[in-house]
Amino acid sequence: MQSITPPLIAVIGSDGSGKSTVCEHLITVVEKYGAAERVHLGKQAGNVGRAVTKLPLMGKSLHKTIERNQVKTAKKLPGPVPALVITAFVARRLLRFRHMLACRRRGLIVLTDRYPQDQI
Repeated sequence: MQSITPPLIAVIGSDGSGKSTVCEHLITVVEKYGAAERVHLGKQAGNVGRAVTKLPLMGKSLHKTIERNQVKTAKKLPGPVPALVITAFVARRLLRFRHMLACRRRGLIVLTDRYPQDQI
């Protein structure tokens, strides 16, 4: 019995293991088997942090502030501005997940860089 829905391929692994790099190369191979879409389903907070660090003038000081506040926020609820930022990240992640579902409905092979899951 053959599947009607094209595959969803999720590349998962620990931080720094090269998931995004693997997906960059893998999508060209996957596209040989049919129409395909690459979708990033991770949080991307790390990417934003790295981008902030590269900002001229303020990058290093902002990076230090973010690092210092990460420890504090793990112990208490965030204030209004951090809560808005967190909400924006969640909304953005939800939109990417819905985009992935739409690609599946359109019959595309979906290659996901990460996949939301419960951690053990």
